[in-house]
Amino acid sequence: MNKKTPKKHSTLSNTLFALKWQFEIAPGYTVFTLMQTVLGDVVTLFEHTFLTAYIISCVEQKKTLTDVLYFLIPVAIAVFIKLMLNTFFDAYIAPGEREKIQMKMRMRLYEKAASLELARYDDSGFYNDFVWAMQKAPDHITGAVGAFNTLLSRITVSIIAGAYIVSVDASSLLILVFLIPFTYFSGRAVNKRAMKMQEEIVPVQRRSDYVSRIFYLADYVKDLKTGNISPKLEKDLSDSTEEMRAIVKKRQKPIIALNVATNSAADLIISGVYLSYLFFKALVLGKFGLGSLLGVYNSTQTLNGKVLTAVSNLSEFQNHSLYIEKLRRFSETENTMEKQRMHTLRMVMLAMMVAIGVVISPILRIEGMCPTAHLVNIVCSVLMGPWYSLLCATMIGVIRMMFMGIPPLALTGAVFGAFLSGVFYRLSKGKIICAVIGEIFGTGIIGSMVSYP
Repeated sequence: MNKKTPKKHSTLSNTLFALKWQFEIAPGYTVFTLMQTVLGDVVTLFEHTFLTAYIISCVEQKKTLTDVLYFLIPVAIAVFIKLMLNTFFDAYIAPGEREKIQMKMRMRLYEKAASLELARYDDSGFYNDFVWAMQKAPDHITGAVGAFNTLLSRITVSIIAGAYIVSVDASSLLILVFLIPFTYFSGRAVNKRAMKMQEEIVPVQRRSDYVSRIFYLADYVKDLKTGNISPKLEKDLSDSTEEMRAIVKKRQKPIIALNVATNSAADLIISGVYLSYLFFKALVLGKFGLGSLLGVYNSTQTLNGKVLTAVSNLSEFQNHSLYIEKLRRFSETENTMEKQRMHTLRMVMLAMMVAIGVVISPILRIEGMCPTAHLVNIVCSVLMGPWYSLLCATMIGVIRMMFMGIPPLALTGAVFGAFLSGVFYRLSKGKIICAVIGEIFGTGIIGSMVSYP
């Protein structure tokens, strides 16, 4: 069996594949969880940031309680609805839906596995993809969808918070232009080092898990008791543990140092420089009140936190993508025997249609017309598609011209109807009447115009 280098998909492509898979299995659940995550974070932003700023602004401007309630009541209703929906969904809907999604995903994989020929499983690479897909695919599909929902929520909240900051103080745009890239690249640097540490730990962890399983499996009890392998396995387990500790010790210090440095710099910018600037504009210049100051400051803190968590989500996408890639390789595997069988079946069917068209045409032929050709065109279009129907009509026409002395009308009066019959049938998703209309239109109009001397 010829081995082809499998095409490697991007992280974005694998994430969209996970979204498509889960949406096909549970569209309502997928859409609701997305809306729940995004709208939940937006309501929290209004509750904790904008509502507080609005109330303080109302106090400063000596507005009435009615003015406060105009904003307070809608936010309170939104918070109540969010809490009720989240409680009901998490308690009654989510557990059953998650179980249903896991079961349907595994059933889809089993159906795919059953459709492939046994020779495929002789390929160790394919077999490993199959095992990984069965064991890990459902968890990583739902994990990738959850990470996508979280990322979209963070982006939405960041846009709203940024728009509020700029609407209160346009000069803050300069701070945002510096703060967002700084937060993004510093968080990315931390995540990159953390992923490097994880990549070094994973193979050692797998080796340790493999050795550990031997001590728990009943199949190896006799060998462990009668043989001398136990000390060797215990030493391998101890060496693996020490190796993992050494990796963590080596990699963790730079990660902690970088994390502390970037967080301290962000706090200095937001809580030091930027907050002083806001106080100066509010108290000295009187550009806005304390309520707006608090709203802008909290929005900036929220924006910084959301950008950091969005960056951390990128590493989640990469982790899930590794497993989804194996799932895609397995799910996109073609059944070569089935493909070859279908190709042979089409060739036999094509030969039969050509033979029927050539043999019956002189029997049921009217001068200048060949009704059986139209029947063959429609049957071939329905069974095999437009291209095979076009090939069938062309072959029948050529044979009739060569051996029966039929003029070129044998071609011009058949090929257009044959092709359009198949196209119309495919576009209508399987309606035979559309195949008939395509044949009438192709032969009766286009074929007649082309055949006219």
